[in-house]
Amino acid sequence: NILQIPILDRDNCSSFQWETIHKRQDGKPVYLNFNGITLKDKFENFEGVIGTATDITERKKSEEALQKAKDQLQAVLDAVPWFISWISSDLRYIGVNKKLASSFNLLPETFIGQEIGFLGSSSGFVKSINEFFASSEQQISQEVETKVNGAVKNYLIVVQKYDRGKAVVSVGIDISDRKQAEAMNIKLITSLKESERKFRSLYEATSDAVILLDKKGFIDCNSATLTMLGLNQKEEFLTRKLTDFYPQYQQNQQPSQQLLKTKIVQAICKGNNHFEWIVKRTDNSEFPVEVLLTAMRVGESYEVNGEKKLFKNRVIQAVIRDITERKRNEEQIKASLAEKEVLLKEIHHRVKNNLQVISSLLRLQSRYIQDENVMEMLKESQNRVRSMALVHEHLYQSKDLSRIDFSEYIRNLASHIFQAYEVKARGVKLNVKVVPVFLNIDTVVPCGLIINELVSNSLKYAFPEESVGDISIDFNYQQNNQNKFILQVSDNGIGFPEDLDYQNSGSLGLRLVCSLVRQLKGEIERLNQVGTVFKITF
Repeated sequence: NILQIPILDRDNCSSFQWETIHKRQDGKPVYLNFNGITLKDKFENFEGVIGTATDITERKKSEEALQKAKDQLQAVLDAVPWFISWISSDLRYIGVNKKLASSFNLLPETFIGQEIGFLGSSSGFVKSINEFFASSEQQISQEVETKVNGAVKNYLIVVQKYDRGKAVVSVGIDISDRKQAEAMNIKLITSLKESERKFRSLYEATSDAVILLDKKGFIDCNSATLTMLGLNQKEEFLTRKLTDFYPQYQQNQQPSQQLLKTKIVQAICKGNNHFEWIVKRTDNSEFPVEVLLTAMRVGESYEVNGEKKLFKNRVIQAVIRDITERKRNEEQIKASLAEKEVLLKEIHHRVKNNLQVISSLLRLQSRYIQDENVMEMLKESQNRVRSMALVHEHLYQSKDLSRIDFSEYIRNLASHIFQAYEVKARGVKLNVKVVPVFLNIDTVVPCGLIINELVSNSLKYAFPEESVGDISIDFNYQQNNQNKFILQVSDNGIGFPEDLDYQNSGSLGLRLVCSLVRQLKGEIERLNQVGTVFKITF
């Protein structure tokens, strides 16, 4: 309608723009954009219009297609069961879909312009979006917890940047059911793994050969078995016989076949059996192994007249470990220990010889001494040296280089002391009562020196004028305590002087005794009995 053209319908309008629809000759519509200017005379009377028309048909089609696509996309976004939101770099909502808004009982328009944490439902979501904007990544996915109507739910959010990183779109997928299912699956898998660990533990030890066999022959093996025996295929192993993999006789010269039957019977009776064995490879080379046989019952179910029954079959599983290297190391260690034992014996022998040389020098020196006191001092020193030399003599003669038979040592030591004081010891009887025990050198040396001093004192002072008497050495465990010992040296002589304090005596021998007791971390006391009795506890 020409009268509806805007430039003709308005007063005082000098120019205008409008769009119209026309028909081509073929009947197809065409969209035109008019730009017109009115023409007036000098009296402002309308004379006409001049203008241009532009064909905008393609633009209109594009706009219609874009609007249609937008409507379709909005329909999809509103229909999907996900939380979708658009967020600006200042952490405010640009828009949300209906699913997100309705889940919080709000309208989508309510979210626009609000900070993303305004609901207080998920601090983890706010933190993730903030960190994502600060990062150089274009897309992230992360699981977060969100409170929806008081219930805590798990969501997988996928966030993508757009508009050159100035905004993001976030899609949240509810994975609460999946998380619960995963938790149940984890429990189930853990339980299954535990069962598998128990019932299939043999195959987990891949460094050892694992073989399953029954009365018919081999059932299965692991790859370590093939490597150990020099085979390539499991099928090749399964066709072999048990006798193919061991020599006719074992190291103890017992027939292998008969001995293996005995080992299997023992495994069946006891449940398992552990032993060493010689295995033969396919190239006939032999090597030592350690074998653990375990007897098991394996059930196979079958049906008879619709009734399920269980058939039990005996299966032997063998775990075989190559101990060639261990045996070689053991032989090297034995050889090394034997060598060190010889060296240690030689050391003890030389120490004993050196101490005997010192003792002999003291004895030779005493021959040129006229002073009785000096001679007595040299004899005491000689006896002390001899008591230490005796320790090393026992060590290099013993099979155990770390410990000494203390009972035998005390008897030999006392015998040497009595020989040193031969004149004074003629009427004295020695009584030795020692519990069988082996002690190390750090304990034996101070004990030997203590016994040497106390027995020597008894021989020198307890029996004047060659009188008759007894000297006793007792060594035993403390009552009710196997970790402590009691050493008691006594005589039935004239007794210890009452006015003499043995712990603060000027005598070198008694001072040495007290010092050695402290070295043993023990205690010494003089008992008030007939004669002289010293009791040492350590």
